[in-house]
Amino acid sequence: MSQLTARPPLSDEAVLEASELNARFTDFASATVAIDPNNLRDGAVDLPQYAAQQIVRPGGAFTETLGPDDWDTVTNIVTTNLTATPSPPPATPTPVIDSTGGNPSIINFGITGRTITLVDVLRVSWNLKANLFFVGTPYDTAGALGQFDISNFAPATITVTDGMHAVPFYLQWDITSNALANWVAVPGQTTFQTPINIPAGGVTGGKIEECPAASFFPAWVTRGVGVSDGKATGDTTYARGWRTVRGSWLYTPPLGVTCYGIRVVYLPALYHPATQLVTGKGFMVYDSIASVDCTLYTQSGFITAIVQRLG
Repeated sequence: MSQLTARPPLSDEAVLEASELNARFTDFASATVAIDPNNLRDGAVDLPQYAAQQIVRPGGAFTETLGPDDWDTVTNIVTTNLTATPSPPPATPTPVIDSTGGNPSIINFGITGRTITLVDVLRVSWNLKANLFFVGTPYDTAGALGQFDISNFAPATITVTDGMHAVPFYLQWDITSNALANWVAVPGQTTFQTPINIPAGGVTGGKIEECPAASFFPAWVTRGVGVSDGKATGDTTYARGWRTVRGSWLYTPPLGVTCYGIRVVYLPALYHPATQLVTGKGFMVYDSIASVDCTLYTQSGFITAIVQRLG
C-alpha cells in the first residue's frame, strides 16, 4: 500500500513545519502503487509525478486514416449502392475502405494485440466525410416509413417525409484473432439485426439505447413550398450533401481483454426511428422501400484509439 494513506490529515491548528512537508513529499516519491483518487483525494500533483503514473499508457495512442486519404470528392471516393426492396436487410455490415475495391481502414494492434486491463479505459473516436445520392423521391413511395401528407390546393395532398432516414455506422473490434478474421460489434452495440414487433412482425432493426458506438448519417430533408392559406403547391427535397459523420466510444472491461483491431462499419441501407408500442422502446428499423435508388459516397477521415489509466 502507498504511504500516502499512512499519515493523518493536517488539522487547522497544526503548525506547518518543513519536516512535515518534506515527509509528505517523500511519500509521493516512494509510493509503491499508482497515485489515484483512492489515495490522493483532492490534493494537488505536479505534472512530473503524473507522467510517472502513465495516465496515457506507453505506446497507447493510435491513429489511422479512415477512407480514401484524399480530399478530392469528385474522383477519389468510395461508392456503395444501398440495399433495397425486394432484398432483405443487410446481413453483414460493410467496413469503411481506403478506396473502391480497396482494403478496410483498420487500427491494427499487431500480432500480440493491445491488452486493456480492468484499470484501463479504451477511448475511440472517428470522423468520415459522407454523401448520400438518390434518384427521384424514394421517401414518398407507398409503404416508406416517416412519410406524411400536407394539404394541397386541390382536394389532394402532397407526400413529404420527416427527414429521419439515416445510414447507421458503428464500431467493431476483433479480440480473438490476430489475423483480424473475427470482427464483432463492440460491447453493448446492436448490429441492427433483431426481429422486432412494431406492432406487427417482419421488421428488423436495433434498440436506440443499444447504440453507444453508433452514429447515423441523415439522408434528406423535404418541406412544402408555395404555402398559401395553409396549403402547399409543391414540395422540395434537399440532399444533405457532403457532411461529416463522427462518433466516439469508451470502454473499461470487467476483466482484461486483448484487442487486435478496431474498425468502422456501416449498413448499406436506410433505417428509420420507430417506437415499439408494448414497451415504449425506440428502435432504428430497416426501410427497404425508401432505400431504392440510393447511393452512399464516403471519403477521407480519421480513427483514433487511446488507452488510458482509469482514475
